[in-house]
Amino acid sequence: MKCYIVFILKRCWKRKINLALVGLMVLIISGIFFMNLTNQDRLKESLETAKNEYRIQEKEYSLMLDTENDDTDFALDAYNASIDRIRIYEELCKEFNAENKQDFYKGYINILNENKQAALENDEHSKEMIEDLSKQLAYFTYLNRHDLDYEDMNYPIFALPFLISLFDNILLLIVLVLSICICTQIYSFNYHQSMDLGKLLPYSHKRILLIHVFMSFFISLGILLGTILFSLLLSLTFTQNMGIDYPVLMTTVSNGITDVFLKDLLLSFEILAFANLLCFVLFQWIHDEMTILLLFMGASVLFGYLPGYLGIVKPFVHFIPFSYIQTGNIINGTLASLVENNQLTLDMGALIFGIYIVFLIVCLYFYSNYSRKNT
Repeated sequence: MKCYIVFILKRCWKRKINLALVGLMVLIISGIFFMNLTNQDRLKESLETAKNEYRIQEKEYSLMLDTENDDTDFALDAYNASIDRIRIYEELCKEFNAENKQDFYKGYINILNENKQAALENDEHSKEMIEDLSKQLAYFTYLNRHDLDYEDMNYPIFALPFLISLFDNILLLIVLVLSICICTQIYSFNYHQSMDLGKLLPYSHKRILLIHVFMSFFISLGILLGTILFSLLLSLTFTQNMGIDYPVLMTTVSNGITDVFLKDLLLSFEILAFANLLCFVLFQWIHDEMTILLLFMGASVLFGYLPGYLGIVKPFVHFIPFSYIQTGNIINGTLASLVENNQLTLDMGALIFGIYIVFLIVCLYFYSNYSRKNT
């Protein structure tokens, strides 16, 4: 038994396609991290842009003051206001460059409060703009209260926030593609030109089935945990900040970042268990690795990443396991809001995956008994 397991692992390791996929996964995660790293100066750039806009206004109002007209009082007030704004933004840029966190946060929070108040008083500003200002206010108030280093909330770089952002986007899709690719290889090792060579092994069919299912599941878990470990080490290498105290902005609930991470992990385990069992069941009828991989990728992308195209399926999308592929957006409520289906939650996902996993295990049990009778 041990020799057979080692034999399968060696065959998986020696396949160049697997090494290429691992390398691609490393490149994708590294690319996302370095893109986030280069976007940490976006706030400074926006402050510089605002300062330059007020400089332009200052020159315009200065020209109006040099010209005699009925708007002299208005131009004078606007000119003085522009001068004050330029001074404020220059001070903010100075504090940002000097990394004086407390002074910068207090000054920027005042700016955000003023902008939000102006937006509320102006009917032309959209609801999305006001919500964005409220989100920024909550974020910078939290950073100021807990004396935390600045991190762009849309481009996180500290370890746990970066990992959570990967769960919100493509981490599980990458893990699922690599896992299914390896799982189909494990299931196909004993097949050659429609012949089941596993019948020649000195083990029962049920034992071989269990070996394949458990090996594929544990390899998938290894890929997931390896991906998580690589992401954390990559971030820690460049930032030396675990980011445990940083906030997670939630749509429907408010949780600590470690709690969100554990929920991401739990839902990921359930998805991988379901995917491995379904992959094995499909392989009994479709003895083609690429076809199964494309089916999984198509379902994952359609239901997990293109919910806007689901149309009449939206009210029932919480019954479809592939809808939970963006674990982070399931937990924070973003995807439920997008598809207008409040049933798309972590609790519903746990229930749905439990039902599907039990059903697939029953299918495997009957398949095993049927195969043994026909051997």
